[in-house]
Amino acid sequence: MSESSQFSSYGIRQCSRKDIEVKIIVQAWQSESYKQELLQNPKAVIEREMGSQLPADIAIHVLEETPTQIYLILPVRPDAAGIELSQQEIEAIAGGLKPSFTPLLPRSIG
Repeated sequence: MSESSQFSSYGIRQCSRKDIEVKIIVQAWQSESYKQELLQNPKAVIEREMGSQLPADIAIHVLEETPTQIYLILPVRPDAAGIELSQQEIEAIAGGLKPSFTPLLPRSIG
């Protein structure tokens, strides 16, 4: 399931998850009050940004990284979401996985 279809399945306008995340991150970096609202009530902020409500059983968690603490998010496995991938598709994902961002690491690490 693509990121766009994840959101469209909830009746949300066509926009990728990555697009929404980038918009929210940039706004949080620009506005301390927005960041605090995002940390305290992430579901409401995300619903407002998407222009639609998420189902009641969807929970949203926002974690803020620090220079010494980095988080890794493990997405739902495709087979757990009811999607079957061929061995070739799995190999393509595993072999072609590249970070979509450059983390802001201290110079001694990066």
